[in-house]
Amino acid sequence: MKTMMTSIILACTFVCIASAQAQRGNAVAHFNRPKATAQTATDLWPDLNSNMTLTVWVKVDTASGVDYMGVAGRGWLDNATGFGFTVDIKGARAEFETRVGNTYAAIDKPFPLRDSAWHHLAGVREEDVTKLYIDGVFVGQDTKYHGPNASALPFRLGTNSGEKYPFFGEIAEVQLWDYARTETEIRADMFRCLSGDEPGLVGYWPLDEGEGLIAADKTPAGNHITLSNVSWQEDIRFGASLAAPDAGWLGWWPLALAEPDTGNKRFSRSNSVDVTAFPVPAGADAYGIGAEPSAWLPVSTPPQTLELDTSENALTVVWFTNTLAATPPRRSVATITYAPFEPAAEFRFVDRSTWVEMGRIGPWQDVTNLTLQVWVKADIPPENDPITQYGAIAGCGFLRGSGFGLYAGGPTGSTNVHFWTGSAGDVAQVGKAFPFDGTWHNLTGVRDEDVTRLYFDGELVGEVTKPLGSLHDPKDDLFLLALSWDSGTYAWPFRGSIAEVRLWDFARTESEIQADMRCRLVGDEPGLIAYWPLDDATGTVVRNLAPVPRNGTFHGQHSWDCTFDMTFYPPPPPPPRGTVILVK
Repeated sequence: MKTMMTSIILACTFVCIASAQAQRGNAVAHFNRPKATAQTATDLWPDLNSNMTLTVWVKVDTASGVDYMGVAGRGWLDNATGFGFTVDIKGARAEFETRVGNTYAAIDKPFPLRDSAWHHLAGVREEDVTKLYIDGVFVGQDTKYHGPNASALPFRLGTNSGEKYPFFGEIAEVQLWDYARTETEIRADMFRCLSGDEPGLVGYWPLDEGEGLIAADKTPAGNHITLSNVSWQEDIRFGASLAAPDAGWLGWWPLALAEPDTGNKRFSRSNSVDVTAFPVPAGADAYGIGAEPSAWLPVSTPPQTLELDTSENALTVVWFTNTLAATPPRRSVATITYAPFEPAAEFRFVDRSTWVEMGRIGPWQDVTNLTLQVWVKADIPPENDPITQYGAIAGCGFLRGSGFGLYAGGPTGSTNVHFWTGSAGDVAQVGKAFPFDGTWHNLTGVRDEDVTRLYFDGELVGEVTKPLGSLHDPKDDLFLLALSWDSGTYAWPFRGSIAEVRLWDFARTESEIQADMRCRLVGDEPGLIAYWPLDDATGTVVRNLAPVPRNGTFHGQHSWDCTFDMTFYPPPPPPPRGTVILVK
């Protein structure tokens, strides 16, 4: 089977590829204290008014407990004129901002903070346009006129100008240019060490000293950075070590493929992926693919796709070399590890007589705060159903008296989906328009004390605050899929497909929801009180993988499909070296 996958980034986790004669140490600047900062003198680059480019390699420590981190820049945030990078830990996003007082342009996009890996950020201002690149790929822009962003403030690493947002993690290879670099130029210099005299380069701090309190600026200007409470750390994964594995090699590194919009890690069974970036080590002029390349191809014409060996744990090897006759061949090699995934089964509700009874909620009757999560696929809005305008997806006692649940539709032809919580007829619910586009979407409902929230595809779309009593009703505590139930009465059938139903006994945060919404669970995760993957594909019993064995039972004519491909099983630790296929 061959399926073309789009929006793939090819990015190295090793950088600074150079010849063995130009090796550097593997030191990086480590920011692990709230007051760890690094800054230049003030009033630098007075002509850096509009067009400019800032790039940096970062590895973020997400266990620091802070929500926002200032990475690198001058001014920015707090109405301070300038430019710089910020990462939002809670929202797993990265932002580049250019600002003149209260007027600013900013672009923020999802960023794979939680993989504990190195990632490259590039921010560009080109006249009125502010752009952001992640791992060498353009991800978005914001257009706004705001005048020159010249500033007398110092250039800082590890915090913003007001020192309110400390950075925790590692920083290396900071570059500042006085013009708007193109995507091609950004990619070309991502993975090599600069000399410092490149045209347009006004600041270059490799941060590879390994000792002392000064980070040298390698440009002729010599605007060195003074460190405060910053330590040095060796990081062999950051390719500044450049140790050649054998004579005549340029070096080597594992490649990584990343989905640029969300950073989601979802495996595909496809054997063909699109390549939108192809980093090349310095000095290489040709590449070959396979354990024994059959031909050397010029790096000026990179591959548009890569055909992968889809057998389990297979490697696809990419070689780089210098084939010039006057120069002995130097090779570097990159390996791509393919992690296969077969689409799982899901349950499809084809008519109004099909539903699943998951058992009594009685063992969990004391649950107040909770999280209910489910993947759904539907193409027929309930308003188009001649019998009912509601479609009860999953829950207990909802649309009746006391309970909670997710449903679609409404009494006035609504095409929304809703999360409903109720106590003795008193109701709090929040809704969101649902596309009914025949593709998979994740719905998550959360009750957090007096707040009822709804998340759509991992992002908060609404909340309502209303005090409620107990959500449990002993006569109405049957947990169901595709129906609501009240004292022996079944109603509101749902037509569509459902997979991965999860019930937690606490209010999960947005970051917790996003962290595992695309991962299959084991069943023993803390706080998980019910987990029905709905991937049985046969029989009339739905397995509950949570510790309390509450299996479900089918009723009516049911159907299995095998199209659900929104989650994956994470590779066992430690993950294989090389890459995985990351597909939106």
